Amino acid sequence: MAFTQEQRQEKLLSITTNKGYYDLYEEIFGEEVPVMMTLDGNEKTEIIINAIFDNEKIKGVKLEDDVNIWKKTTNLL
Repeated sequence: MAFTQEQRQEKLLSITTNKGYYDLYEEIFGEEVPVMMTLDGNEKTEIIINAIFDNEKIKGVKLEDDVNIWKKTTNLL
């Protein structure tokens, strides 16, 4: 089902958790939120909200099977 701009805005306004944005993305686009180039949860949520608002799928990143996305950040711990 295609959602109008008004329907998407109403649904966005009713969401109270980050999981709600992920669920709405899946409902609108029929697929899970793809892997993104950020590990910042707030930035991911903002990207998801903008995608829903603009009605444009997120262009995900294709990771190789053996990629360790935590390599750079775990050295900081």
